[in-house]
Amino acid sequence: MKKLVLLLAVFTFIVLPLSAVAKTPVKVASKAFTEQVILGKIMVSLLKDRGVSVEDRTSRGGTNVNREALEQGQIDVYMEYTGTAWLSLFKKTQIIRDAAELYAKVKAEDEKKGLVWLAPAKFNNTYAIIMKAATADELGISSLSEWAEWTKKNPGKMSVSTNAEFYSRADGFKGMMGHYGLEFGQDIPDS
Repeated sequence: MKKLVLLLAVFTFIVLPLSAVAKTPVKVASKAFTEQVILGKIMVSLLKDRGVSVEDRTSRGGTNVNREALEQGQIDVYMEYTGTAWLSLFKKTQIIRDAAELYAKVKAEDEKKGLVWLAPAKFNNTYAIIMKAATADELGISSLSEWAEWTKKNPGKMSVSTNAEFYSRADGFKGMMGHYGLEFGQDIPDS
């Protein structure tokens, strides 16, 4: 069975050198979706538990909002995904399937800008596709390849829902559609 490899295998902190913020509260941010807010709050708690003065700026928006804030010194730390950095921030097109290699390349890219990637968290955020078991059984779908075949035979007959970031990413929904030749009806903009 073919598998679509998404470049979200490694997830880590990205920070400005903390020496620059040692005398002021560390401004901790996160993206504005549940997983990121929870991880941001964990960072806030861990730093506070270690006696570090913290300013909670979690739930700030998406990738670009947080990255710009980091580069402009408005925040000091947030969690970032190596695949997101590689594809969305650095606009790289090379597919790197090895998590350690991708981490090293992303880390090196940001070192040029004076940004530091800490050791990867023991965390993996890979997108997945879910379908009701009854529907999958009825349609005979148990893999992405079978789903693609079904959509080709039945174009526009299935609705799919995804978040805006996954939908717009080259390695996300549109990339998956191209890779598998998926066929759906018209796009419905996120409101």
